[in-house]
Amino acid sequence: MKTASQVITQKDRDELHSAIAAAERGTSAEIVVVVATRSGRYDRAEDLFGLLLALASVAIAWVLYQQFHETEWTQGQELALGLIPVLVLFAVWWMVGAALATRFPALARPFVPRLQFEAEVRRRGFEAFHLFRVGHTKGRSGVLIFVSLLEHMAWVDGDQQVNAVLPQETWENACKAVTAGSRRGELAVGLKEAVGLVGGALAQKFPRAADDRDELPNVVHLLD
Repeated sequence: MKTASQVITQKDRDELHSAIAAAERGTSAEIVVVVATRSGRYDRAEDLFGLLLALASVAIAWVLYQQFHETEWTQGQELALGLIPVLVLFAVWWMVGAALATRFPALARPFVPRLQFEAEVRRRGFEAFHLFRVGHTKGRSGVLIFVSLLEHMAWVDGDQQVNAVLPQETWENACKAVTAGSRRGELAVGLKEAVGLVGGALAQKFPRAADDRDELPNVVHLLD
């Protein structure tokens, strides 16, 4: 899986820098964009993938190492491997599967409920909100646009003053712009569209004052 730094190229960063600066020219609010490689560690899903691989290995061994037996009274098939080799085979492939899912998170992704994804993205988004000081602007008017690549999700939220006057629909539309761009393989384009939507909404409620200054850097923060 590609990291945030690999997905968002230097050209994308430059274009997003310009998009954020342009959006903030019409408003006193601050827009912060953060792209994370992933929001959570899904250990249970990794173990489930390992379990599935271990079961598959035992099933394959059952097919490959069967012995046909026939006596005067009975006939049938039995596994040539004893209990200990089967348990060792199971344990080894369980660990291999878990390690593979850790190394390649996409393998574990089908085993994670969507609600867990949403909870982890929201949690990491709150962390980014505080880490990049979105809630420390003078007018309490910062907005975070947060994207998590593994989960294929975006989360947008504003500080107290912003949320008091802008409807939730504003954030939902921005999220849709990001995810639509990501599905097209144009995440940076989706982010620029989201920045424009948020900037337009902020300009109506928080117009730029004559003495306004940038309080937060107009850069894309990447969390690998």
